[in-house]
Amino acid sequence: MTDYTDDYLAFYKVYPRHEGKADGQKAWTGLPVGAKQAALADVEKRVRLGAYSQNKKLIQLPASYLRSARWDDDWEDTLESSRKGDDLPNTGPLIPPAPHADPFGGSKWDALANRLLVKYVRTVQGMNDRDLSLAIDAKNEAVALGPALDEDIANGTPQRDAVIDFASHVLKRIDVALDKNLEPRMMRVRSGS
Repeated sequence: MTDYTDDYLAFYKVYPRHEGKADGQKAWTGLPVGAKQAALADVEKRVRLGAYSQNKKLIQLPASYLRSARWDDDWEDTLESSRKGDDLPNTGPLIPPAPHADPFGGSKWDALANRLLVKYVRTVQGMNDRDLSLAIDAKNEAVALGPALDEDIANGTPQRDAVIDFASHVLKRIDVALDKNLEPRMMRVRSGS
């Protein structure tokens, strides 16, 4: 039985092909923290932009993605060309972007929390494994607020207000876990102030 680290499980949850989990953990363990952060951010962006094929067999296994350092690829040009119908090889049918739900079974709140975590990690620039694990745990705890927010929205709270409250809550939780104070700055950027 393989012991999976929390940071790898966060990556594996977002990665669209769920095969070869143990081999993926081995590949993940050999990466420096910066590469782990880059891989998580890249996969989250690919999912958000619908860059993966609906045919899961056309998607690399997680270990292959990690060992090949695919986060360094210039894939966005290929994605744009495939959307224009250029018939480039290995593009396959695309999963449409899902702005309100996580295509891998999580809630819209989980998907939003994942995006916020990636932005937080990029803002910090250089988390160690321990801090990344703490940030992931804090993000996961914050997602529990989602059902209450759905209820508030159903009872008339504007969705925009609920999303802003949720974003602030997630960022504050991560701040507390890491003893930082980035939430005010990140919320200013999000609101355009």
